[in-house]
Amino acid sequence: MNLSSRGVILLSIVLCAPPSLAAQARVEHTADLYPGGDELPGWLVSRVVDDLTGAPIAGADVYLVREAETPIAGEFWYTRKVQTDRDGWLRAPIGDIQKDWHIQVLRHPDYGVAARSGHGDTIWRVGRPFDVPVRVVDWRGAPAAGARIGWCGGCGHTPDLQNATTGADGVAILKAIDPHGDIGDVYVQHPGLGLGYDTVRWCPGESPEVVRCRWSPPMTGKVVDHRGAPIAGAFVGALDVHRGPWARTAADGTFTLLGGRPEIGPSHVRLANGRQIWFDEAARFPVTLHVPAASADEPTQGRLEQPDGPAVTREVRKLRIRLVGDDSLMAKADWPGAPERRVSDDEQIEIPTEGPFAISVYATEGPRGRPFSRHHYFGGVEQLPDEPVELAWFEPARVVGRVVDERGREVAAHVRVRDHWTVSELPEFERGEARAGFEVVTHRTGRTLLEVAPADSALRPRLMWIVLPERGSAQRLDVGDVAVRSAPQLRLLDAAGRPLAEHQVSWARAGCQEVGHMRKFATDADGGWLGPDLEAGDVIEVRASEEAVAFRHVLTGDGPWTLRLPDGAIAFDVVDADGQPCNVTCMFGDRDHLVRPGKPLVGLQPGPQTFFLTASGHRTAVVHAVIGAEPQAVRVQLQRR
Repeated sequence: MNLSSRGVILLSIVLCAPPSLAAQARVEHTADLYPGGDELPGWLVSRVVDDLTGAPIAGADVYLVREAETPIAGEFWYTRKVQTDRDGWLRAPIGDIQKDWHIQVLRHPDYGVAARSGHGDTIWRVGRPFDVPVRVVDWRGAPAAGARIGWCGGCGHTPDLQNATTGADGVAILKAIDPHGDIGDVYVQHPGLGLGYDTVRWCPGESPEVVRCRWSPPMTGKVVDHRGAPIAGAFVGALDVHRGPWARTAADGTFTLLGGRPEIGPSHVRLANGRQIWFDEAARFPVTLHVPAASADEPTQGRLEQPDGPAVTREVRKLRIRLVGDDSLMAKADWPGAPERRVSDDEQIEIPTEGPFAISVYATEGPRGRPFSRHHYFGGVEQLPDEPVELAWFEPARVVGRVVDERGREVAAHVRVRDHWTVSELPEFERGEARAGFEVVTHRTGRTLLEVAPADSALRPRLMWIVLPERGSAQRLDVGDVAVRSAPQLRLLDAAGRPLAEHQVSWARAGCQEVGHMRKFATDADGGWLGPDLEAGDVIEVRASEEAVAFRHVLTGDGPWTLRLPDGAIAFDVVDADGQPCNVTCMFGDRDHLVRPGKPLVGLQPGPQTFFLTASGHRTAVVHAVIGAEPQAVRVQLQRR
């Protein structure tokens, strides 16, 4: 934003600070819209920033996107497009499109694609993009090659933001997406595969996210009017989830609908004029969907025409099974044409008497609260062993290694795998004999923490990052020598140089958490870091007190690090256009604070800062100040808008 081109008026200020600072501070007033003062009717205003550093993101294309009742895979639509300015400000007029958009979509060369719902917060934090691998497997558990997948940032009624196609190994790469987006659903489109409909949650270094698809036949057919003439551009849906799925008819009225549940069929047609027509379930294809005349007695009830012959079904029989593993295990049977999944938690399950089928075994509550299935595929009943058939879940992975000190000498310790998302206190170890060599078993997968507690209190506990392998048989991760230290990797001091003892400190790393959700860990009595292993690029954020501004620091180099909190401060003496004291919203960087008379901002980092002060009915005051070792006070009289 170039303030000099927008009728800016410079005002004098009073500074209680050294003359060198006073000469560098100034106040400007602008009619530009900023959040915090007015409700800004008819406008969407926010600041778009890097989630980790808080730096503004300039030149981002932002699309206001409406939900669609008939979303078509691979198509992107939007109602309005704007671009962030050089200071990261997003300003979009919305008075004329209030009901015509539901989500915001951002595209940027350095940040890929991101989305958020509704108006969102004043600050739009955008995470770093990653190329995320997704493996698609069919109802047998086999890799599905050539499957087209789409990733959306809202519900299924919103468009795909990225698309990709699986290779021979069933893996597709979704380019430059936030792997922890607000919704981030993946949908699959391929003959023989169901929608899949799963959510991506992935960390760098992990194995591909797995999307399992049940069997689904291509639903083909034609839509015609009451005279038998083809209808082009009609939407045909097999309504199951928000995504439908949907297909659009070609010029000759034909359609191919992929991913729908066979038991639902193409049950719904929407015409371009908004008419909705419903059909009974179709079991055979190709099917002709006859749309009644608008003047018909039942204008919403269509007629379907199917090929002659009975629906293809298979006889079923009971199979005696025994589930091996967790007590909460359940099993599901699936095969092409199965009317529904056969679920069992006892000693029997239904299977077809002929043809291939698969039985998946899963825990009702898997690690991270999500069930994970192990598939057992059979080409037919002739491949079954003697009953009862043993069906096992995954074996736990084994993590092995040796604990040593900084000189490489063995150290006795207690070791366990820890869920790194956990913030609250964890249960104590079930302590047996402390050993240097260890073997830990776990059903977890992906990035997590190995917690090492040395028996010698002179050595520090360690939270070591590991990436556990995919589930399978005899999976083993050898982490080698795990060194524990006597000194902390990071030490935190307050502004006076005293240890920041037993304090909650936030931590973040690119690709390891949702935007705006840093993980909290503690310091010890000497200000030493008790969180996970740190590396360059990690972000540390700490607030010395409730009154202080949060201090954020991006680590550089190899460490160890010592961070001292800043003590800069500024006080705003703000009066309205009538000279009366007033509260204002103060925005700077990626922060917004309610500033009250007599309440300075403390804990600021030294150097130049720009503050935006807004109050209802007034222009925004933009204060440019240099924060130094001495506190300063700035008097601002606001101007009416």
